[in-house]
Amino acid sequence: EQSDYYKLINPIVGKLPDSKDMVDPSQDGFFKLHDELHYSVVFVDGAKSWFGMKYFMTEVLKKTNKNGYFLFQDYGAHTCFWVPLFVEIFREHFKLICYVDHTYTFKLINPLDPKKIERDFPDSPLGFSWEDYDRIFNNMKKWAVDTNNHYTLMNYELQHAAALAYIGHLSEARKKIINMLDTPFASKYKGWILNSLRIPTYTPEGSLNLF
Repeated sequence: EQSDYYKLINPIVGKLPDSKDMVDPSQDGFFKLHDELHYSVVFVDGAKSWFGMKYFMTEVLKKTNKNGYFLFQDYGAHTCFWVPLFVEIFREHFKLICYVDHTYTFKLINPLDPKKIERDFPDSPLGFSWEDYDRIFNNMKKWAVDTNNHYTLMNYELQHAAALAYIGHLSEARKKIINMLDTPFASKYKGWILNSLRIPTYTPEGSLNLF
């Protein structure tokens, strides 16, 4: 409120559901978008739950114009592996424009039907198998290798580990993260890699831990 530009902001406060059984638009304080609003730019920050992001994207995409922009602040955060996963699953709809650190900007080049989101993006990380995560993340990592982007490759590898940890493969997740410490560029990001061992990702019940 102390910023000069605060008077330009008309905030809408609403709580996102962390699971399908928490969806209740009639509840006071529940996330809602005004009917008359349509968006050309959407900044997505604090996408801290899988279903919360699914619900948010489903609702916002109903009101986002083609050629609108999505700025995902947590795209490169290892804890929020569902952010790049969502974009990858619907890659024919999103075109990468630019990125700085963990924030990636995509252009909505094709409208995305909410029915397609419901069909192809499950309500929980448990809706995908180990093999599903391997297939999806390996494709993402190939892009990072092809573009010589070591930083993004590291983040994808940590997010891959986080996804495996979420579905119960803790030892494999731990091994993936520890193996990252042996890569030539790991020394620059050692703290980030070690932090992913402490908290690889979040669940609605709390943070996971691989120690």
